[in-house]
Amino acid sequence: MPRQRKQRGAGSSALPFKEITAKLANEELIKRLKDCLNYLEDIDEVVDGTNDELITLSLDLLSPSILNKTDETRSLVALVLANLYRLFLLDIPHNEKQKKSVFRLFISSFDSLKKSSDSLYKQTYSLLEILSVLSLFNMCLKFDDQDILVELFKKIQEIIRYIPDQAHQVEQFLLKIMFSVLQEASHLSDQLLDTVLLPLIEPHKSDEPLVYSFICKLIQKSSQYLEPFLRHFFNGILVNGEESDSAVADSLYELIPQLYSIDNYLLLLILPQLEWKLQSVDVEVRSKVTQLLGPMFSAPGSKLSTENSQLFHSYLGRCQDFSPSIRLEVVKECKSLLLNHPHLRDELTEKLLPRVVDQDEKVRMEVVKSILDAATEDLTCIDERLLDSLQHRMRDKKWPVRKYTMMSLVKLYKNNLSNERLQWIPRKLLHSFHQPFQDDKICITRCLNSCIIPAGAEINEKIDRLLHICYTNDESANRSLIDILNTQKTIREHLLSIVSATDEENEISDEERKKIVAVKSAAIAGCLPDPLKTQASLRELPSDEVLMKKLADSIDVTKDHQSLTKAKTEVYLHVSDNQPLVELLKMLHDVSSPVLINRDCAVALSNRIYKEMSNPSLLQSEEDELEEQEKCKKGLQLLKVLSGIERAWFHDEELLQNVMSLLRHKDNEIVQNSLLILHNIGSVINDTFTSISSVLSPLLFQLACKSSPKSAKLAVQCLISIYPNNKSNFERLYEMLVDGLDLGSVHLESVLKSLSVLAENRHPIFEKHRNDVIVRFAVKKILEQEVDEDEIEEEESEVLNLWSPDSDLSVDTRLRLHILLIVPYSINRLLQ
Repeated sequence: MPRQRKQRGAGSSALPFKEITAKLANEELIKRLKDCLNYLEDIDEVVDGTNDELITLSLDLLSPSILNKTDETRSLVALVLANLYRLFLLDIPHNEKQKKSVFRLFISSFDSLKKSSDSLYKQTYSLLEILSVLSLFNMCLKFDDQDILVELFKKIQEIIRYIPDQAHQVEQFLLKIMFSVLQEASHLSDQLLDTVLLPLIEPHKSDEPLVYSFICKLIQKSSQYLEPFLRHFFNGILVNGEESDSAVADSLYELIPQLYSIDNYLLLLILPQLEWKLQSVDVEVRSKVTQLLGPMFSAPGSKLSTENSQLFHSYLGRCQDFSPSIRLEVVKECKSLLLNHPHLRDELTEKLLPRVVDQDEKVRMEVVKSILDAATEDLTCIDERLLDSLQHRMRDKKWPVRKYTMMSLVKLYKNNLSNERLQWIPRKLLHSFHQPFQDDKICITRCLNSCIIPAGAEINEKIDRLLHICYTNDESANRSLIDILNTQKTIREHLLSIVSATDEENEISDEERKKIVAVKSAAIAGCLPDPLKTQASLRELPSDEVLMKKLADSIDVTKDHQSLTKAKTEVYLHVSDNQPLVELLKMLHDVSSPVLINRDCAVALSNRIYKEMSNPSLLQSEEDELEEQEKCKKGLQLLKVLSGIERAWFHDEELLQNVMSLLRHKDNEIVQNSLLILHNIGSVINDTFTSISSVLSPLLFQLACKSSPKSAKLAVQCLISIYPNNKSNFERLYEMLVDGLDLGSVHLESVLKSLSVLAENRHPIFEKHRNDVIVRFAVKKILEQEVDEDEIEEEESEVLNLWSPDSDLSVDTRLRLHILLIVPYSINRLLQ
């Protein structure tokens, strides 16, 4: 039976405030409610004789006539009821319906907390404090449903969105209310659990960051009480496949990492259940779980791989999954795993190596990205085997993989020039130049110009890199470098031929002009991707005379890098409204513009070589000095090749002076390479650099008569090349060589070698002189000389190859070979 209400007559009440009824005017009602509140706040327990009256009061206050008056009235009623619950120690004789009305009143009062300037803010703050301290909402756990708690949790989240930043204590009270509910709960409905979990998933997480942060604090504080409910919830859906009306049922894979990041204890017994999901026959299921676990394993500071090693091994096993998309997902996380978890690197390396050669292009590409991205941030995290495996991706069957690998490797090299582990990159890059793909050749050229030997680098830095690359490269790589330079020269010549043919001052017929343009365009197009389309575009270029002149300026070998860059910019600006043409011109510049090496580089390189060969540094150790000299020898070989490719770079007095000075060096290899450079430069030395020419000829005479046979040969060839019409020089040389025909001379072979070069070239000097002296010496002193048969047998046993080099032959045999080259031409002159 419900308790009978007692009517409080005037003057008969034991309470020190006037009776509160719905009939009172609003102002009077508020006044009496405040008096009542003051009284209740001053006492700690129910005063004798007032028990029944306070109970009657609590029931009267729930009258709709009172609650519907004003917000202030409702706020005061809520505060009075909260104090009554405090005094009755939560044992107030209300039925469930009445209690629900009270708690809904409490919840609706929270709206005043949104603004600290609200007139009811202080009253509501006091109400909140009582509710928090006494954990009054825990009474709702005894109700038949948890609707009130769902409303409470939603209202609290609504308040959190608006409470001022300085209202820290309000947040703490709200947090304590929710925590106490979770702490005492023996069961949580799906709807109530949803209110806790929904803020953790998108779009709620991004749209309501304050609520997200608040819920994270709540979950972290109540993790040990939430864990059983979450375990039951997740296992029911994930493991048992139960149907659920929960709003987060479809977002479990998004929730798991969120919960794990808040407190890994929450998923202690849930995550192991995912292992069998990784082995599901359903590709979609395996894919979802793989995407879920990857970031959890790879996150900085994550201990999941250690705590659930079996799950981690099962996850890595997806590297060999039948589905490429799943293999791809695992590989994507390898970068973070390598960087953040050093103890896993060996195991990851073993799993990644087979994927470098995966049959799927996307997987191979992602492996390369993961390895190189990780190496860019921390090279030490990459195993040597992984780095070495990337060199094969520069020859991948798919162009995107090859391109990305080459571009990324050279950037890595550029940022770690001194790292010994990366010194193979320029070499392997150059090895790839001879692949039958024009895209690769252009890409390799760009890599050289941008990262290996940056076009815009200072001259000294450029020379340092160039020498280092020539020194560390093998013969094949250096040959590729030379081929690149030769290709650039050839394309420059073709372009300049087109420019020349289209010049109005060039008096040729239209038919011949068209023929030149067609032939040269076809030759250039063969060095670029999509030859047919490129050829058609190239044929249209000559119609723009201004463009052709600017194009010629942009590939001028006599200009420095800054001038070339400016000229290129002018070319691009001229055709800026035609983007396909801009791209074509950029490719043309890549394969023709002399930015890798130019005249300034050639001069600086000669200075470096001369300085090192003439005055080696005393500060260097012997080992460093030997290495530096070997580098300079390689550099001199490069200069030799460059002199044959682009002679215009060597029309410089300082460079020629340096090369000429090296002719006095003791090392035959250095002398011979220097002679070859001078031979390639040719008569321009005598025509333009007379001061050098006058000093050079005596040096060449000396080398032709008193040096090694090979140096003597090259010296005579230099004289023929540099002084083709200087008869006095060759008269003097002839006399010196004839005077040197002495069987006891240590330089006899060199003299004969020099004479054989003159004879082979049918030099006019032989026409002028009767060569009886040479013939007589050759026949009587050498050819008629007896040969030691034992020496011949020994020579035959040592020289097994029919085409052995001359150095494997005896001195006597080599002398006879030289004579055989000289005598026929000399006898022919005698017979005339």
